[in-house]
Amino acid sequence: MKATSGGEAHAARAELQAWYTRGLLPKLAQAAKSGTVDRGAVEALDDEVRSLLDLSHPREEAA
Repeated sequence: MKATSGGEAHAARAELQAWYTRGLLPKLAQAAKSGTVDRGAVEALDDEVRSLLDLSHPREEAA
């Protein structure tokens, strides 16, 4: 496995954070809103992913 510099690691984490908050999370919120998945399951997953990606800002409710 190739080692990455601090800057590359920071950029990769920022890319993952953006993908999650702008891409996946809105889709999960919509799935919960429509009843496709349980809202509690989405919230539990969100808490776990935020912890992994070091997203410390609070969750925004789906519109």
